[in-house]
Amino acid sequence: MALIRAGVLPAPEGRRWRTIARGIRDAIAPHWAMLRLTDSRAYLGMAILGASLGGGCSAAIDTWPTTTISLALSCVLYLGFAFSINNCFDRESDRLNPAKIGRNPAAIGTVGLSGGVILAAVAGLGGLCLACLASANRPAPLLLYISLLVVGASYSVPPVRLKGVPVLDLVSHGLGFGVLLFLYGFCATSTCSLTPRLIIVTVSVFLCSIFFEIRNHLDDLDMDKTTGTMTTACWLGREGTEKLLKLFLFSHLSVLFLLVWLNAPAGYLAPVLLMFILIITPVLGRRVPLVRAVDVFTILVYGLVGLLEVAGWFL
Repeated sequence: MALIRAGVLPAPEGRRWRTIARGIRDAIAPHWAMLRLTDSRAYLGMAILGASLGGGCSAAIDTWPTTTISLALSCVLYLGFAFSINNCFDRESDRLNPAKIGRNPAAIGTVGLSGGVILAAVAGLGGLCLACLASANRPAPLLLYISLLVVGASYSVPPVRLKGVPVLDLVSHGLGFGVLLFLYGFCATSTCSLTPRLIIVTVSVFLCSIFFEIRNHLDDLDMDKTTGTMTTACWLGREGTEKLLKLFLFSHLSVLFLLVWLNAPAGYLAPVLLMFILIITPVLGRRVPLVRAVDVFTILVYGLVGLLEVAGWFL
């Protein structure tokens, strides 16, 4: 055994393959972590909502499998691109943040800047190729995907780095992690016709994404001040940001109720409101913050709207 470890004798064949497999796993793991796919579920849901409202599986039977699979994978790769490029240029600040350093391989040093940028570029180009398939020779979905890549890069990459510019950080997040994803899913599965309902859902997704960003800014406020990242929260201060969060919370909930009212018959409205009351009850008991409980209500409403649309495909 000692001679094998010293390299005097060759290792048994099975052990050699296990060593190779372990080396490959150890090399892939930090790059996989850079993509932060587990953090992208809510944003992926926005694209799925758009696809369900656009028609999804109601498309021609000979085209929908290619469109649906290409759409889903291109969204996953876009989000991997956006998160990995963000990790690359947040590495210095994340090294100072105990809550984030473990989630950023670039901050730990297991992935270098050049490696992270190459990974993001591969994800972005792969997603763009799949977006061409999902677009099926229609310009709107492809232009929307290109816009996603531009906004996703501009959000994180200097010298633009919109996440460090007050107000523009919120707008760019609302676009790159909200509206453009939703519209990409919608246009990839429809003729992109503008309807009042589409406008309302688009506004809802925009408000929801900005609400998420303001909430994250509040959580990171002290660390952002330390690292010199001038977010909207740093610009307004904690009290001003909390007021802004409440404004977007009220606006977001108002549009969600409007969505329920417009998309669900009276028979569906009652149980949704009941579910909301059940969510709010712990909040009133100060067991769950309202800004977290609203996530559940958002999922319920978007899920209801999407499921009603899907049900309509088969009726």
